[in-house]
Amino acid sequence: MSDEDSKRRIPSTWTSFLDKNLNEAVQHLFEDRVLDLTEIGLVRDYLAYYINAACWNSWKEGEALADLRERVTTLSSTPDIRGWIQTSVSIGIDPF
Repeated sequence: MSDEDSKRRIPSTWTSFLDKNLNEAVQHLFEDRVLDLTEIGLVRDYLAYYINAACWNSWKEGEALADLRERVTTLSSTPDIRGWIQTSVSIGIDPF
C-alpha cells in the first residue's frame, strides 16, 4: 500500500481489535453504563487513534476536527466521552 493510499484509508474500528478489554469497555458504553478508569483509558486511546488517522486531515470540518483531536487526550469520564462522540458524529466522523 502506498503512502497516499494509507492517507485515504479509514482507520480500523474497535471491532477489528483483538483486545477483549476494549471490546468490553465499548459494550459498556453502548449499554449506558458508567466506565471505570481503565475502561475510560481504553476508549480514550481508541478514540485518539481513530480521530488522528491521516484520512481525516483534509476533512471539511477542519476547525472542529482540530478541536476533537485536542480534546480527546483530556477525556476523563463517561460523560466526557459521550459528549466527544456526539461532537464527532455531528461533523460526520463516527468512530463506532
